[in-house]
Amino acid sequence: MSSDLFLTLGLTIHRYYDDAFTGNFYLSKTTRIGSVWGDIPEKSYERIGYLLTDEELKNYGEEGAIWRDVWWEGLVPASVDDFVFRVQQCEPRICNDKKLREQIEKSLEVKKLYEYSMKIIEIVNKLPIRDDYKFIPLKEVDDIPIKWFKAAELVLCSSNGIINKNAVKYHASDAFIQYYLNNKI
Repeated sequence: MSSDLFLTLGLTIHRYYDDAFTGNFYLSKTTRIGSVWGDIPEKSYERIGYLLTDEELKNYGEEGAIWRDVWWEGLVPASVDDFVFRVQQCEPRICNDKKLREQIEKSLEVKKLYEYSMKIIEIVNKLPIRDDYKFIPLKEVDDIPIKWFKAAELVLCSSNGIINKNAVKYHASDAFIQYYLNNKI
């Protein structure tokens, strides 16, 4: 959306039905979809069904506790087309939510995640020569060069952040994706 705000769409496969899926939007200064702890607004991670109006939901079943939990059928072209239509319809609803955007801007946790990514991007091409990394993968993950994981480990160590293999992986991939998206736009 901008150089410091991203909208991510994630797909979730139903745990009982292999052909059923739903979608989740995640609006934040990070691309770490689903990051909603601390003061990160829960509404920044929202299923598409929760962005539909009551009138729009009438096509998906009876009103009830799980009424807004809409699932589409991946093997039915008309269902996939409907999902794409609903994504296009709901995208501006989450993006234009001024209250949500203000909450994201005020979140200290979002700020910390964003600052980690900016620090990683800043040092990724200026890494010191060393061989004592403890939390980097043995090879590239998802086509992300190893230098990004090294930079993430250095940033987390110098920031006294939580550091383990998963934290290094998450922060390295977030920084890499942000860098890639900001340089492709």
